[in-house]
Amino acid sequence: MTSEGLTVTGNAERNAKIKVLLENNQEYIGFANDSGRYNVTIPKQDMNKRIWVTQTPQGRIESEREEIRVKGVPASLPIVNEVDSETTQITGKAENNARIIVKLENNSTYTSNANSEGNFSVTIPKQDMNRKIRITQKPSNKLESEVVEIQVKGIKALKPTILDVYEGQTKIKGNAERYANVKIILGNNQEYTGQADSNGNYTITVPA
Repeated sequence: MTSEGLTVTGNAERNAKIKVLLENNQEYIGFANDSGRYNVTIPKQDMNKRIWVTQTPQGRIESEREEIRVKGVPASLPIVNEVDSETTQITGKAENNARIIVKLENNSTYTSNANSEGNFSVTIPKQDMNRKIRITQKPSNKLESEVVEIQVKGIKALKPTILDVYEGQTKIKGNAERYANVKIILGNNQEYTGQADSNGNYTITVPA
């Protein structure tokens, strides 16, 4: 039986009285059919709770108790919002109050709890574009979910600035993001590249 189950089922002697006892001492009664099959309806039980079942056939005394333990079921997949290379919060929706586990490619793990409405936010360091992030949820009454894997999206760089260029000039200068690779395309479709320095300044040599 799992934590999502509402019936205790099994086989006993035909037409036997079936008694199901829960950990809170509540009893639920049913009867086996002519084939010995029984189904007794009970409230949902949390994972790892114990249940005891006995049978009393007609004309005989009650049997010894058979103990079963409620098995957990995996949680559903969490819903995870898109992540880009500037993101420092993994956000999304999970089961209420579930533990959220975020694992990065370097095997670092970050955790947090969803709130009472299932919303979650887990703080992580910024990740490079195309890195993979794996997310699971673990509610208190269920097994850990399967993994949701997302890939970090890139974001467009800002447009670089370029200083005025005059006829015959062989140095094109401007400003871009720090250490960015900068590409110049001339009217003849020739490309020339360079890299911005620590202040974002760049100089690229082109033909006159």
